[in-house]
Amino acid sequence: MKFSTLFTLMTISISSFCFGQKKIALDVNLDVKHLVGMHYEMERNKFVNIHADITEGDWGNVGGSINQANANYRNDFLNGYDVYMGRNTGLVSGQLSWGNITEDPTRLGYADPAAILVGGMSNKSNYKNASTWHGYETRNDQIICLQQFPFYPDGVKTNKGWAFSQEEITEPFGTATGEYYGRFLSAYFGTGGTTGQPIPKWVEIINEPLWPLYDWVATPHTKQPLEKVWKFHATVAKQIKIYNPDVKVGGYVAAFPNFETNDANSQTPTPDFDRWEKRDKAFLDIAGADMDFISIHLYDFPCWSGRQLYRKGSNVEATLDMLEQYSFLKFGVVKPFVISEFGAAMHQTTQTWTPYRDWLDMKSTNSMMMQFMQRPNTIDKALHFLMLKWSWEGSDTKTYMHRLFRKANEPSSYTGDWVYTDHIKLYSLWKDVKGTRVDTKANNLDVLTDCYINGNIAYVAVNSLNLSETFVIQPKLFGTTNTISSLKVKRLFLDKNILTNNYATPILSEQTYSSNEIPTEFNLSPEEMMILEYSYDSNIDISQTKKEYKYYATTYKQPILANQETTFTFNNVNIGEPNGEVVLRLGVGRAFGLSIIPTVTVNGTEVALKTKNYRGDDQYLGGNGRFTFFGVLEIDVPFSLLKTGDNIASVKFTDNGGYLSTAILQVSEMSKVLPRFEGANTNVSSIKASDIQISYNNKRHQLTVTGNDLANTNTLVIYNIMGQQMVANQVFKTNKTIDLVYLNAGMYIVSVTSDNRQYSCKIMVTN
Repeated sequence: MKFSTLFTLMTISISSFCFGQKKIALDVNLDVKHLVGMHYEMERNKFVNIHADITEGDWGNVGGSINQANANYRNDFLNGYDVYMGRNTGLVSGQLSWGNITEDPTRLGYADPAAILVGGMSNKSNYKNASTWHGYETRNDQIICLQQFPFYPDGVKTNKGWAFSQEEITEPFGTATGEYYGRFLSAYFGTGGTTGQPIPKWVEIINEPLWPLYDWVATPHTKQPLEKVWKFHATVAKQIKIYNPDVKVGGYVAAFPNFETNDANSQTPTPDFDRWEKRDKAFLDIAGADMDFISIHLYDFPCWSGRQLYRKGSNVEATLDMLEQYSFLKFGVVKPFVISEFGAAMHQTTQTWTPYRDWLDMKSTNSMMMQFMQRPNTIDKALHFLMLKWSWEGSDTKTYMHRLFRKANEPSSYTGDWVYTDHIKLYSLWKDVKGTRVDTKANNLDVLTDCYINGNIAYVAVNSLNLSETFVIQPKLFGTTNTISSLKVKRLFLDKNILTNNYATPILSEQTYSSNEIPTEFNLSPEEMMILEYSYDSNIDISQTKKEYKYYATTYKQPILANQETTFTFNNVNIGEPNGEVVLRLGVGRAFGLSIIPTVTVNGTEVALKTKNYRGDDQYLGGNGRFTFFGVLEIDVPFSLLKTGDNIASVKFTDNGGYLSTAILQVSEMSKVLPRFEGANTNVSSIKASDIQISYNNKRHQLTVTGNDLANTNTLVIYNIMGQQMVANQVFKTNKTIDLVYLNAGMYIVSVTSDNRQYSCKIMVTN
């Protein structure tokens, strides 16, 4: 009997008390460092951010009274909640609006270099004298970006009465804009402290350029050919590098990366990937070689014209996988991502602030953030689109959706001191999480999970992608003999019993359990976020490794033809460890009503599929969701099927239509066999009970393992009923007897691994 099957039998009797709620096994291997590339630490500066700059006036008294406590918000939020920044899309644009950037008298359509230098000296001086800002430089990894106009040269003039050169015959189109941008960065920034604000690490060329430039005609601007827009990006990038060779330049800052849709009508029910071909692929083909990173915005639309258009879950995976694979095929490397805005747009909830409006953003932000954290090697920065006060758009009847601060009397009136919006609850949830990432796995793709170890504390993060179902999660903590001294449970969920202005209210709760009352399972409500903070009696030893790699197929974006195999080849797969797990990631774009459960073979062997192989909702939502399905199927593949060298996967659907957008092998190599509950350790087969005997003598407190089928090297592990590892890596050859006098009375699970085969059974220890 396999380990996972055994545990299922042990828990069936408990399920009847849960009123049909689905149980989710959540494996946490505390001793197994999870490396993705060279990354294994919690990089808060990448993922725990807001869209702000330390120089913004909204940190202070803008638009209303502010008391002393409010004046300390900057320090309280950034240092107290361990949050980073930031992005600035106004400085470069603002200098043309309210600065003194004049036209070069000797070159029409070019900014005067002398005027740029004067403005830069003033900007550096202001920063030098604002010593309060200097202490936050380590929290201010900046992205800087232009707004579209007047920087895209279409004849529209600056407030000084001149326009950027539109010349494209004697010089590359956009040369004047690029020179201004490059000179500006060089003149306006220093290296920190009294030299001026540190130069931004990432330079985006234009913020969401296709919205007014291409998606519709926006008077006085004229619709632009896409090829011209991409050439403009390439030119500007080259010019920036002349003056700032060390900054990273990227684009194109896609606002609506609906790759699978028709470019003329994103609401068509048939995915043809026309938008991918005309926009993102064309951008990479024309300007990609000049880009250091790919910049993108990812938003959920939880209430858009009566529809729920979620990206969190499988759509985010499909979007990033397509960019990754094409980047690898085009350039031989995966260019990193800067996700300079993400969250949710709550367009049709209410114009006044409510806690529920904040919840709509928080639940999307948390899910996406946890998905991004699984790509630390390819994401340079992911920025939650959360502004500060946005006070210039505040009134009794209208407030900005994405705010960290609000007036105390909202939503009744736009009056009172500045206080935190409910967004602070998300940052409070993650406030303490840091450390070394270790292996986690839930046996249901609707549950996101991660774990970080900091000394003697294990932070287990859990998030439900399910929109309507409550789960029962069962954490199984392996890999340490240390004792849990306490558990703090922090939960962020929507309480429909508490209403504010007829909207449900998000609740952040916290409960601490002592060592003798640690729960073995927890209810996880729809879209709930949870941090389980396990404190142990001593530091946790992380002595094992899990190394994750991706191999990209040599082809992508293949049409789906009924009953015809689509074959993907993965070259140069390297198997360096005998233990591992494999996930075949298949990007799929299909019309609703068509199958998303194909037949899959890997190296000639058919792979068993689950009934649901994608994260999150089905995207259809009863006709009220997205217009087509675009997601990634994450298919577990037995590790034993993989081989060093070239590997082949074949995929076949029974019906016509749509595309297989990507094919990626995600391979994790482990330094030891990892226990997996209810999800079957895919690299381990079972040992017949007749081939091995495990006996326990309660009088002598001795466990004996014997068998004719044991290998030269075998591993014995004992777990308590909570799944905590009690005896780790007891390696033995033929037969084995160990003393268990130290075990308390109770039920235990004994697992023996021999030559990549496993046998498990229960023993009862009595005093």
